Formats: sequence, structure tokens, C-alpha cells
Amino acid sequence: MNDHPIYGQSYAGLMDYLKRVGSGQIAKEGINRYTGLMDRAIAGDPQAGQELVAEMMPGGGFLAHLPMPVGMTVFHGSPHKWSKVDLSKVGTGEGAQAYGHGFYAAEKKGTAESYQEALAHDMRDDVNTIIQRLPDNPTIDDVYFEMKNKPLLAEYQNDSGFKSDILTAARGSKPDGTVTSEAMSAYKKMDSYLPARESHLYELDLPDEQIAKMLDWDAPLSEQLRT
Repeated sequence: MNDHPIYGQSYAGLMDYLKRVGSGQIAKEGINRYTGLMDRAIAGDPQAGQELVAEMMPGGGFLAHLPMPVGMTVFHGSPHKWSKVDLSKVGTGEGAQAYGHGFYAAEKKGTAESYQEALAHDMRDDVNTIIQRLPDNPTIDDVYFEMKNKPLLAEYQNDSGFKSDILTAARGSKPDGTVTSEAMSAYKKMDSYLPARESHLYELDLPDEQIAKMLDWDAPLSEQLRT
């Protein structure tokens, strides 16, 4: 028997669909005879679930009455600006990949907003890190070497004025936390032309056919869809 093109032969896949569609919507489609069976399946009755799976296979009577799976809007918070999901960039945001390699999105906008805030990047932080890493009596070459480790500052690597400002700020910053007037002027100058703290919130329309391929953050591994 061939897999159904949307649901496959997976009990977990059917459960995922039923929980999203709900028996109320099915009843409105005029198939009340399946409502009780569906309620039992949602409640975790394997036999009821298997009977529904059989009905949903090609040639089964249940499929013709089912509404198509609904789409899903998800959200993603990032320090980066982009126009489409690029899996080659996986790991350049938070980088934790707690549930494995892949793209992470949230159904709740607030969850994505928390990542947007946490991952927001300020180039001033990079400048301060460079200054802290410079050796005693640093040179302009030392500044350039440290800047090479800061991709967001790439556009300033050949800016002699910017590197000079970093050097002045570093030389005028004392171990006790005080700074000279020259260093303060350099800090203010850099602050005036560095861009504002950057973060982005994306709203994505997840294609219907992709929903069943996503892991559910709130479900245990035993209930994840196998694809």
C-alpha cells in the first residue's frame, strides 16, 4: 500500500493532523459518523487511530471528506537581516542547536521576540572587546589583527580613521577604569557613526507540506512525527 501523499501511514502524523483540525471542524464537514472515532484517536486510542489511518489511505472513504491541512504562521528572532531562510547559516544566531541541526521557529510571537532581544548585536561591543584584547602599547597592526575576528566590522577594516580611533581609545583607557579626554573623544566619535543595535523579527508562512516535518518543542520524542 502506498503512503498517502500528505499523511503517510504514520499514526503520529495522523495525530498531529487531528489535533490541528479538531473534531468540531470535521463534524461541520458532514461526517459525524467519524467524530466519535476521531475523539478516541485524539485521546490516544491506538486502535481508533489505526482505523482512521486505514480510511485515509488512497481509496479510503475518510480522505474525501477531510479539509486540507491548514497553514501555520511562525516567528523567528535574529541578529541578522535576510530575505529567505538559508540553512548554510545555521549556527550563526544563538548557535545552541539544542534539538539538532536545523532552522528554529516559534508559534508564539513573544518567544521569537525574546530571541530577537537576546541576540541583538551592537558593534560597540565588538569595539570594546578589541580594546580589551589589545596588548600593552598597541599598534595599528594590532588593531587590524583583532578586527579580522569581528565579521560585523569588516567594512571598517581598511578605514584608517576608525582604526586610529580604536587605538586612541585603547591607549587612553586605564586599568582603573578612567579614560583620558582624547580617549573619550575617540569613543564619542565612533559612537556617532556606528549603526544602532541590530536585531530582526521575521514572520514566516510555513508551507502546509513542511508542517509535518517540524519537531514539536512541547512534545516528547516518542510523539514526534517520523518523516
